[in-house]
Amino acid sequence: MDNYWIDKTEERLDLIESEIHKLKELISSETKQVKIKREESPREFLLKYNAKNDVERTLVTISYLEEKGVKEISIDEIRKVLIEMREKSNFNISDKLQQLDKRGFLLQNGQKEKKKLWLITNNGLKFMEELKKDGRK
Repeated sequence: MDNYWIDKTEERLDLIESEIHKLKELISSETKQVKIKREESPREFLLKYNAKNDVERTLVTISYLEEKGVKEISIDEIRKVLIEMREKSNFNISDKLQQLDKRGFLLQNGQKEKKKLWLITNNGLKFMEELKKDGRK
């Protein structure tokens, strides 16, 4: 009778070992298929657009910040991203913001630390679509 239980235990252990082996293969194949999710760099974002001048680059920069979820977009954030985009930031950003505001592409969205905060308007978003290269979306 003792051999019966030993045999049953060995059968059960063989079954468990087989299941463990299958799980290891499954895990191994799944980890090989995992793709690294890469974030779009500020430079890559800029290069998707045909921004021909500082005004258009400023609008693209604000769009990038909005897509990244930045709620309070001031001149400081814009300047920082322009540097990350490897674009010159020594131009008068405030002047470019005013030009975008006059064209109806930006809306002032309050102030923080005496600096205006900005949002892109619907007209600004439409203009961004026109700036996209080759009609890509």
